[in-house]
Amino acid sequence: FKEQKSNKEWQFVGWYLGKASGNLQTLKTMAGIGIGSTLQEMESAYVIKVNKTSLGNEFSTSSGLYGIFDGTDKDAKITDMWSGLTCIFR
Repeated sequence: FKEQKSNKEWQFVGWYLGKASGNLQTLKTMAGIGIGSTLQEMESAYVIKVNKTSLGNEFSTSSGLYGIFDGTDKDAKITDMWSGLTCIFR
């Protein structure tokens, strides 16, 4: 897209949602997954891998969706999500 004031061209290459993001309850994937969705809901919508990392209980999908659960049981909730080119500090 093109910024009108500076006439610069930009490319959207990645995104992140977390505690500091606004409108968390309204932003969801096409499968209805967003911040606050449970591990059980995520497993119903996507094939995921969950690993314990320095970030916590980190999930990934083969399509490039990543995030963090606040626990390991089926009721664990997504606290952070991202995809594309991002800078996630480890």
